[in-house]
Amino acid sequence: MASRGYPPSPPHSPYPEPRRLPSYSAALRKGNVFLSLPRNVRDLVYDRTLCDSEIIFGEVPHIRDFTFPDICQACDLFYGEVCQVLLKSTTFTLSSDPAIFNFMVILEEPDIASNGGGSNVRRLEFTSIRLFERDVFGSSSAAKLIRRCENISFAAILINFEHFKWFKNVDGTMRVDTNAINEQYDVDVLLELKCLDTISLSLHPSMSLQNKIVQVGRCQEDMHPDVRVREGLEGLWGMKAWLEGKAFEAGRIIDVGCPVMEDVFPDGIPNLSHDMKRMDCD
Repeated sequence: MASRGYPPSPPHSPYPEPRRLPSYSAALRKGNVFLSLPRNVRDLVYDRTLCDSEIIFGEVPHIRDFTFPDICQACDLFYGEVCQVLLKSTTFTLSSDPAIFNFMVILEEPDIASNGGGSNVRRLEFTSIRLFERDVFGSSSAAKLIRRCENISFAAILINFEHFKWFKNVDGTMRVDTNAINEQYDVDVLLELKCLDTISLSLHPSMSLQNKIVQVGRCQEDMHPDVRVREGLEGLWGMKAWLEGKAFEAGRIIDVGCPVMEDVFPDGIPNLSHDMKRMDCD
């Protein structure tokens, strides 16, 4: 009598051979005991080690390289891995065109570029909107950097009040001339970033900043001063709506943060004398 058999099992791919970690003693002989830890555990070590505010917020130098923490120098493996964590967790502050170009050079260094380079950068801060000023070819140095860092999720821009160009609305309120801004600066390059979810716009502090903001608010006399100033300041006189509107047209939702009334006027709106020199609202 023939035995009843079962159909053969379908073929399957061979299981990948697990990657073996060196033992503690082997890692110790190599001079780095952390090599005995799995990569996800090493990442936790990096995150805890690199939580210093001096590292998380770093101003990019103009002509020299970064000074990396001592842990980066443990071995070549650590250098490559820690650089990735640094790029992902640090807010890089850029204050000039030379700093931007130096940062692009740093991102192209072999040890950094081979581990993702600019694609690891998540947060950038620009200390002047003039870093977005278009050159003769229609692009800015900031835009050149941003296009190399396609995974940016947060961008901050510090704006000097004097760099605004103004336009008077029909109701008498003043707003920033976004058409003029768009012609001179390519800030909207940020909207090309698929991972971007937040843009922070803030004003460069100065001794006369409060007075200038109040003077702009006085251009509409039929509203309470607090209301006039708050509506203008917390929408940055139309820039917030302009950027969020352009993002919405592209099918995106991006939060544009602006200055808060209580931060700029912690003691309330100052009472300016009417004979004080005012901004021309006509």
